[in-house]
Amino acid sequence: MAFILCFAGCSGDSGPRAIRRGMRALEKGRHAESITWFQRALPGITSNNERAIVLNGMGIAYYRLGRKTGAMRLFEESSAADAGAPEPVYNLGIVAWENGDGDKAVACFEKAAILNERDPRALEFLAVIHGRQRQWDDARRVLKEAARHAPSSPRILSSLAVLEVEAGNINRALELLQEALEKDAHYAPAVYNLAVINQRYLRRDDQALPLFTEYSKLAPSGRQGDQVRLIIKNLQNNRPPQPPPAGKPSPAAVSPPAVTAETAEISAAPSRPPAAVPAVVYPSFEELMRVAEKLEKQNRREAAFNNYLRIARAAEQSGRATVANQAVKRAISLAEGNAQAAYDLGVYFAERNKKEEALPYFKAALTQDANPYPAAMALARLALEKNEFDTAIISLKKADELRPEDPEALWLLAGLYDQQLSLTNSAAAAYNQFAARFPHDSRAPEALGRLKAMNFEFKPPENSPVARDGKPRSFWERMFRKQNAARQ
Repeated sequence: MAFILCFAGCSGDSGPRAIRRGMRALEKGRHAESITWFQRALPGITSNNERAIVLNGMGIAYYRLGRKTGAMRLFEESSAADAGAPEPVYNLGIVAWENGDGDKAVACFEKAAILNERDPRALEFLAVIHGRQRQWDDARRVLKEAARHAPSSPRILSSLAVLEVEAGNINRALELLQEALEKDAHYAPAVYNLAVINQRYLRRDDQALPLFTEYSKLAPSGRQGDQVRLIIKNLQNNRPPQPPPAGKPSPAAVSPPAVTAETAEISAAPSRPPAAVPAVVYPSFEELMRVAEKLEKQNRREAAFNNYLRIARAAEQSGRATVANQAVKRAISLAEGNAQAAYDLGVYFAERNKKEEALPYFKAALTQDANPYPAAMALARLALEKNEFDTAIISLKKADELRPEDPEALWLLAGLYDQQLSLTNSAAAAYNQFAARFPHDSRAPEALGRLKAMNFEFKPPENSPVARDGKPRSFWERMFRKQNAARQ
């Protein structure tokens, strides 16, 4: 739990102590106690970041106590306290989905995915929603985007496989599961899904049996493990195959997604299928447009905007250019003054290689947003493609200022100075910063190599955790230097 570790070593007034105790109680399942500690901490909090953490923790406790209305309120307050925090937005999406508000859930997951590009869970949950609505193209697009952010994740490949089975593409599902097992040969959900496909869809009990056996070794406990052992027994006795525990292949963990942002697991199918699945008649584009227009009339501008943009994508894929253009125009009319909407429109046009149209929306998102890091990076990458180097430099410096813990902006800036602009001094300064700030990054040796090639000596700051040879200093070296600096 990243936000718990923030305070694991804190000391000081009762605020941080109360936060720490609240987090410990929450982690141990003492939810009512955690709420008491969080309430005690709130009056002494001056930082918006800490306030957002506490309110999010209280929201999780309320949710686990079954008090969903209170949980939603707390997640909303947490997001308002720190507009750049993805956890409360993600959690709000889960509660909204469980309460039947699909539009709000989709808007929350889309926003959470943008706020934390490195964490694909919001995109995975969004794909689940699209899949249950049989919006196969949208679900594939979202999962492919998730895979781009986590290319080595067997979980996302397994989710894509489940989606392809639901869409009737068994061969493609098999390819994806094999690819998932290449990433991790012992990934239990992929083994389980492969077994289910062989038993239920391909009628290959001889191939399903060893797969179910392997799964029972990988995940021996729990209700699903018991059901798999029963399937194995029936297959060994040549009895008619029993149905697997889910109506469609699903990950081994079939419980509903948990609300905790740091531990939530995405379930691609309900744990118990209905006895009969009725045919789903998907609404026409005209009906979808009427729904979006109704949301707009209700002044639910964010939900309406997201609906229009999804309609535009789906209509474009179906060859309905007129509908797509109409939906995009309606989305544009709702984007003014909304940084998130401006960013989404920038992404939409950039995906279609319409760089001139994307650029002003990324610029608008960067100037309007209270947490503009995603817009800054998107604008920088687009400016680099268009050789607008002044814009790229400004955007990369802004992104590095916003998230100094993220190496990507500084690395791109160093490469821009070095390769495109041949500004040796600026490039050397950027490479020097990169090697000093990110010694464990795989690109740090390359930064040191470029410094050497340009005849510059690596000069880490006095308080840097890196020595002049580029190797991290030991704990005792850092302590000695800190003490010397204090004496001086």
